[in-house]
Amino acid sequence: MPKIESADQATEIAVGFLKKHYQILQKPLKASLDHGKWAVEVDVGLFFTVVAKVSIDAATGAIVEYQVPPPPFPPPPPRPRLP
Repeated sequence: MPKIESADQATEIAVGFLKKHYQILQKPLKASLDHGKWAVEVDVGLFFTVVAKVSIDAATGAIVEYQVPPPPFPPPPPRPRLP
């Protein structure tokens, strides 16, 4: 992966990662560089704000760690499928 030099690049990587693993909407909130790592915050909540945090190595573009808190309440059970 290439060196990450801007907040836009870091945000693009974080949102791409979250889209692969979570079927939810994403709204980028913040990206900052600190000690060679990009810290990106993305709202992944559907109806309420749920902030996922993704840490990206600035030199390699690799995801170092991430946290996605659970939604404020459990989702409703799935509806039964009709035959």
